[in-house]
Amino acid sequence: MTARHAVYWVPAADDPLWHAGIAWLGRDPTEGRPLGAAPPHRASPWRYGFHATLKAPMRWREGSDASAFADTLAALAREHRAVEMPALRVGWLRDFMALCPEAALPASFAALAADCVARLDPFRAPPDTGERARRVAGLDDEQVRLYDRWGYPHVFERWRMHLTLSDEISADQAALRDELTAAAERHFAEALAAPRPAGELAWFVEPSPGAPFRLVRRFPLGDGR
Repeated sequence: MTARHAVYWVPAADDPLWHAGIAWLGRDPTEGRPLGAAPPHRASPWRYGFHATLKAPMRWREGSDASAFADTLAALAREHRAVEMPALRVGWLRDFMALCPEAALPASFAALAADCVARLDPFRAPPDTGERARRVAGLDDEQVRLYDRWGYPHVFERWRMHLTLSDEISADQAALRDELTAAAERHFAEALAAPRPAGELAWFVEPSPGAPFRLVRRFPLGDGR
């Protein structure tokens, strides 16, 4: 299986933040929508789509079934009630720009993120030796342990919700960082001024290595209640 599957948090389709995000990245990842060109310094988030990672991209274990995967996602969404999220702001995480919560996430949302990691893991195929070597390069001991167990080093206590807005840009490119920050703050100002609704789980698929990820299906939290 060459396709990779991921589970993301995304704003609802009618949330102004969703429309602002796809406009910023230059692409609507909804399956069947035409692709636009990636704006400068946004090639990586353009490919992955506007999102916050809950279950990182993974190839399915042999015998995995799309219906079972969808059923598990639907159950996760039903079991976790919708809660209002903290406000988001533009900032920098390491070498990339992202939207990050201004305050602590509700405990119930952190529990949802942890549940996605654990309960979707039976679908994940383990990496081969070459992939593992690439993925663990530069990680600390705890991150290596998390990667080996869960296929991703940024989970549970090491997870931080964010929606990536740029490629990696080093700190010595301060003028470019400042320019992008100012542009993003202007672009997202109206969408971020409103209370932050709960958002949804979303199943994204990378159909082949390097291809843009597509949003296949949304799952409202709390069964829409």
